[in-house]
Amino acid sequence: MSQIQANVDEINGYGRYIITGSYQKEVRKAIAQPLATRTAIAHLLPLSLEELKESGILLPRNEQIFTGFMPGIYSTSGIAPSEYYQNYRSVHLDKDIREEKRFKDIREFQLFLDIMAGRAGQLLNHSAVSNDVGVTSATIKDWTSLLENAYIIRLLPPWSRNQTSRAVKSPKLYFIETGLLVSLARISSPNEIGVSSMTGAFFENMVVMEALKARYNSAAEPKLYFYRDNNGVEVDLILEKGQKELELFEIKSAYTISRDFIRNMDRFEHMHPGYSISKNIIYSGETLSEPVNGVRCINYADVSAFFRETGKYIPFI
Repeated sequence: MSQIQANVDEINGYGRYIITGSYQKEVRKAIAQPLATRTAIAHLLPLSLEELKESGILLPRNEQIFTGFMPGIYSTSGIAPSEYYQNYRSVHLDKDIREEKRFKDIREFQLFLDIMAGRAGQLLNHSAVSNDVGVTSATIKDWTSLLENAYIIRLLPPWSRNQTSRAVKSPKLYFIETGLLVSLARISSPNEIGVSSMTGAFFENMVVMEALKARYNSAAEPKLYFYRDNNGVEVDLILEKGQKELELFEIKSAYTISRDFIRNMDRFEHMHPGYSISKNIIYSGETLSEPVNGVRCINYADVSAFFRETGKYIPFI
């Protein structure tokens, strides 16, 4: 990194180096110091459904969730997803992260991972996780930040009219990689996903990550949120397109549409007059060419187009 910095100082110009690796301390340190003003950061998450489709890969829903989106799964023949993610957990999570942070007992951290997987798609309550793991709430917050920095999890912030209040409310927890999530949840085959009590959580996790990939892949700020209030009104995903323009998304693993799917979006719209609101259902059925009662119905494999920022591009590509 010191040699790269010297070369950049000597020769002006952009895009001379592409440095990969989300969890390299040397890279993070260099970006935070002299190279900070001369660095563009591209968040490259695992493959998207859109990228897989363009490569001729289209797996059934449960198999896709189980297989995940890591490029190594598709570039290495003969490796089973369960074996891949067991190795990923052993090498990356248990080894690399352990070196980053000195744990008194690695088994506590492994239990923490398992408990976090069981809470995917739910509000993150540090105190509740603390009680389950048997460590302090401060430790859980520290470990959570560690997983975020390592691109293992993503915390989705709540939406509110007051942007300041968003930072103090509980976020929802998602895993960047569904293959790792189901591995931590002890799912051993795609068939188990369809009968699991976490089917909806697995599906929602996949959809939210597809939305995030579409935002990042078009060099756009995420601007993704969820909504929940004390009256039981909940919107799974919100894309903030402008100060007064919102896209609402209800995420359901069902293959057919129910009137109940849009009830919360209707309530949200009624509570927020003055906002331009579009309503959408993302589900396992087919994408419909025309809205139904003003609501677009989108198959989960087609979601990228609805979150992509048009006219944007990835730096250096």
